[in-house]
Amino acid sequence: MRRFRSRTLRKWSRWLLSAGTSLMVVLLISSAGPASDVTATGPEAETIGTLSETSKVFGVSEASAKKRKHARKRRTATTSPTLPTSSPTPPTISPTPPTPPPTTGGPALAVDILADRHQISADIYGINFADESLASELRLPVRRWGGNATTRYNWQYDIANHASDWYFENIPNDNPDPIKLPDGSETDRFVEQDRHTGTRTLLTVPLIGWTPDQRKQAYACGFNVNN
Repeated sequence: MRRFRSRTLRKWSRWLLSAGTSLMVVLLISSAGPASDVTATGPEAETIGTLSETSKVFGVSEASAKKRKHARKRRTATTSPTLPTSSPTPPTISPTPPTPPPTTGGPALAVDILADRHQISADIYGINFADESLASELRLPVRRWGGNATTRYNWQYDIANHASDWYFENIPNDNPDPIKLPDGSETDRFVEQDRHTGTRTLLTVPLIGWTPDQRKQAYACGFNVNN
């Protein structure tokens, strides 16, 4: 069992009181040793006082201890730095934009809108099979006679084969006086209308070598019965 002498304990208490430390000191008296010794443990130990009471025993007055404690507080107040009342705002860090990929070299292009100026051709504005009243109202530049059936048109009989769209039927065109054919065919009347409205004609000419060979067998057809 380790023992502490009174002189050592007195030295410790003076140092603690001079530092202004607020502590509770418990003195333990053991029947196993001399009265001048203080032991750390013992079955018969009992509390005999606080530090303020025992300071007189060790030669340190309570007034002196309080005075040193107040002086310690004043030194701490004057030397302690003033802490900010709020946390500083962290700086805003903008993300670094990604590096664009390197551009590959190419030909330098330039457009001169004043170079080689000319009027737009009127032949690009047109309508397919427009009637006379509409062509006249629009002052139509071009009118087209063309399409699937015109590829197999026979101008002599004013009749056309309509191929697989209509079971390869030979369908005659409407004609007010078919006896006068080939005069008065649909193509003749088409060109006459364009002359009345001042419209240019874009006319399909059949050149594939296959057309209906007569008008009498209208709506004659041919197709695979298995389909």
